[in-house]
Amino acid sequence: EVRMGRKMNQELMDEAVTLLFAGQDTSAATMSWTLHLLSLYPNVQKRLAKEVCEHLDDVHGSMEGTNGNSDGGSVKHITKKQVSKMTYLD
Repeated sequence: EVRMGRKMNQELMDEAVTLLFAGQDTSAATMSWTLHLLSLYPNVQKRLAKEVCEHLDDVHGSMEGTNGNSDGGSVKHITKKQVSKMTYLD
């Protein structure tokens, strides 16, 4: 039987904090390396940027003016579904 006392709650909190910070470091390192490698290969960077922009235009072209911004600007977000459709990124 597991008892949820103060000690157990503190252990769970410690584990959660460890996972949070460990995940941040690996995500940051992955992003840094990705951006570094893209900077070494401008042709790949350009092709990837073109693909991302095309998918953003596909999703948000029909939604123009419906984003709730008072300034009429366009907020563009990439969803997991859109990323899965990006063949070059894959």
